[in-house]
Amino acid sequence: MSLHWPKAGVNHVGEFQASGHTFVVTGSANIIKLKYVASSITMSVVSGSDLDATFYDSSHTAMPFTVPSGTTARFKGKFLTFNIPVGMDALVEITNIPSGSYLIPSGSQIHSI
Repeated sequence: MSLHWPKAGVNHVGEFQASGHTFVVTGSANIIKLKYVASSITMSVVSGSDLDATFYDSSHTAMPFTVPSGTTARFKGKFLTFNIPVGMDALVEITNIPSGSYLIPSGSQIHSI
C-alpha cells in the first residue's frame, strides 16, 4: 500500500470519482457548511407538502429548488453549502477534496441574462 496517494482534486479525476463518504442529514433550519466537497446530494421529502432545498454560491446567494412531496431528487455537481427544511432528508456524497481547495463560483460568474 502506498504512503503517497495523490490528493483528490480537479487534476485527479479518478480520485474525485472513487473517493467519498456518505453523510446523512435530516431537515432543520441550519445551513450545512461542509468541510469537504460533495459530489452529489439526494434529497427526499419525507413529510409535508412540496419543500425547497436551498444551495448557496460563493457569495452566499440562496438558490432554492422545489422537491415535490413524496419524491426524491438527486443533484449532481460540486457543493459546499446547502440547507434542507424540516420534513426533508438528504444523503450527501462527500469527496476527499477539502472545501478550502475548491471555490464555488457565484451565480453571476456562471451566467448572464
